[in-house]
Formats: sequence, C-alpha cells, structure tokens
Amino acid sequence: MIYWLLIIILANLFFALASLGDKLILSGRPNPKSYTFYVGILSLLAVLLIPFANFSLPDSFGFIWITLGSLIYILGLYSLYSALERFEVSKVVATVGAVQPVFVFILT
Repeated sequence: MIYWLLIIILANLFFALASLGDKLILSGRPNPKSYTFYVGILSLLAVLLIPFANFSLPDSFGFIWITLGSLIYILGLYSLYSALERFEVSKVVATVGAVQPVFVFILT
C-alpha cells in the first residue's frame, strides 16, 4: 500500500519537473516544428530501455501499427504545439483534456 503513495509522489514530482522544463523551453517565441522534433527525438530514448525488458521483435503487422501510432503521436504533438502558439494555454489544455477521453472511447 505504501508503494502507491511513493508512485503518486514521484509522478507529481516528474510532472512538476516537466512543467518547469516546458516553462524554460517555451520562454521564447514558440516554434511548433522544433518542439515537435525535439520531443520526438527524446521519445526515441525509450529504445534504451529495451535491454531491461522482456522484448521480442513484432511481426510485420505489429510493426505497421507501431509505425502508424508513432506518426499519429508526432502529428498530435504538432497539432498541440500549433494550437498553443495560436490560443491561450488554459483553453488548449482544457479542450485537449475534454476531447481526449471521447477519442479514446471511439477508438476502443
């Protein structure tokens, strides 16, 4: 039971660190293309975790789904950063938070 409390505290710590990093990065003029590029490159660092997991290569159909999911993720990031460039952060985040469960429900 105590482990869940530790996980929740660490999750909030990482969220705070990510928000601080976003504030530092976004202090200049926004550029959605460069933000999307850097977040996409940093997401590739997850490949470094492969030796620590029980990993097997997916079949060709699975690889197509993984590639499609990655492309949609990058497109979603670009859309988010473009919206943040044009509108207020409080409105964009609230809209994304409200629409995301609807899309998850439809896609599942």
